Amino acid sequence: MSFVDVAIPVPLRRTFTYKIPPGLTLQPGHRVAVPFHRRKVAGFVVALRDEAPEGVRVLSVAGLLEEEPVFPADLLAFLDEAARYYLHPIGEVLRAAAPALPKGAMQKLREGGFLDDDESLRGRSVATIKELFAKDAVRDDVLHERSVRLGARQRALLALVQERGEVALSELRELHGPSARGTLRALEKKSLLVLEEREVQRDPFLGRPVERDVPPPLHPAQQFAVERMTEALHARTPGGSGFLLHGVTGSGKT
Repeated sequence: MSFVDVAIPVPLRRTFTYKIPPGLTLQPGHRVAVPFHRRKVAGFVVALRDEAPEGVRVLSVAGLLEEEPVFPADLLAFLDEAARYYLHPIGEVLRAAAPALPKGAMQKLREGGFLDDDESLRGRSVATIKELFAKDAVRDDVLHERSVRLGARQRALLALVQERGEVALSELRELHGPSARGTLRALEKKSLLVLEEREVQRDPFLGRPVERDVPPPLHPAQQFAVERMTEALHARTPGGSGFLLHGVTGSGKT
C-alpha cells in the first residue's frame, strides 16, 4: 500500500488521501501529522489504498505521532459507524474519542526533520504538571553514624523513600496526609534525602486499570424479546422494522 486515507478534524464529511513516505509503515488507527492548508495538523489513518484518486494532488504524510495505533480495528469501525449514523465528520468524531497528543510528539517530528523549529502542530496535547519527588535517601548506617534523631513521621517517610528509591509527593500525601511536604523539607534540610521538582504528564487512569466492559446478562424476558426481534430482522418480513416493547418503568426495556 502506497497511500492512506486520513480523517482530519475539520467540519467536512470526507477523508483526505496522502502518500506514505519511504521507510514509514502505517495502518488504520495510527495518528499522523499531515500538511493541510499551509499548516500541519494531526489526523487519523482510516484506510490504506494502492492508488491515489485521479486528478488529485497528493501530499506526503509528515510523520507518525505514536508507534502504536490510537484506535484498534473494532473501535475504529464503531466510531466510523457512529459518524455515519449521526451525519458528523469522521475527523471530528475521532479527535473527540482520541487521547491527547503525547508530550514528545512534536519534538520527535522536529528531530526527524518533518517539522521546522518554528512550526507547531494543531491538536490537543497532554497536560503537564510539576511534581515534587523525594529520592536518594541516606542508608540507616549513615543515620547511625551521624546520630540523627528523627520523629516517627520523619522515620516512616524516610524508610519509604529508602525502600522505593523515589516517591512522588502526591503519593506521600495520600499515605501520610498534607503534612508530608513539611516532613520532606525537614528531611532535606538535614541532608537525609533529595527533593527534585520536574514536569510529568497527567494521567487520570494512573493506578486505575480499566477493564473492558462486558454486557450484563439478559434475564429471560429480555432474552425472549431479543430473539424475537433478531428473527424478524433476519427474515426481513414486511412491517418488521418496528417493534413495540411492553413493560413498566425499570423492567429492563432499554
